[in-house]
Amino acid sequence: MTDRSFEPVSESEREQIAELDRRWAKVVAGEPTVANDDVVRWPETWGTPAFERLPSSFRDARHDVSPSP
Repeated sequence: MTDRSFEPVSESEREQIAELDRRWAKVVAGEPTVANDDVVRWPETWGTPAFERLPSSFRDARHDVSPSP
């Protein structure tokens, strides 16, 4: 079995990892998040009268999803 932990990664992968690290740091710092159960239930409302384009609980906890410069 090959130890893949030392394989070189592309610049794109490094950027993705850095972005995930930045987002995780926000969670660790106590920024609000959305419960997984709420995320799972939201698509179930699509096409129904209960649908919200972006539920308020998501807006309250929303992180900037665009990559940081």
